[in-house]
Amino acid sequence: MISREKFVEAIIEHDLSYSFVEYKKIRACLDYVNPEVIMPSRNTSVVDVQKVHFKEKEKLRQASAKIPNRVCLTSDCWTADEDELLKETMSNVIDGTSASESGVDKL
Repeated sequence: MISREKFVEAIIEHDLSYSFVEYKKIRACLDYVNPEVIMPSRNTSVVDVQKVHFKEKEKLRQASAKIPNRVCLTSDCWTADEDELLKETMSNVIDGTSASESGVDKL
C-alpha cells in the first residue's frame, strides 16, 4: 500500500514517533484530502519501519561482504549550535598500506 510506505518514509526522514499516524489532526487532514485513505495503526507503523530497517541492514551486510580487504570505521559525534547531536561515520577500505576508497556518511 502506497500510503503506508509514505508514512514509513516520513517517520524515518523526520524522526517522528510511531504514534504520529494516530494524531487526530493528521487523520482529519488526510481524511479531508482523501476520505478513502486508510491510516495504519501505530503497531503497523512499527512493523513497517522494522521491515525497512532489516532490508537496509541486509543491503549493508551484502555490501560489506563484497569488500575484499579490511575496513576501518571511525565515528565522531558533536553538538551543533542548535543543540542537535550530529554524527559522522567515516569508512576507509584499506588495501594493505593506503586507503583505496573512502566515504563519509552523515547520520
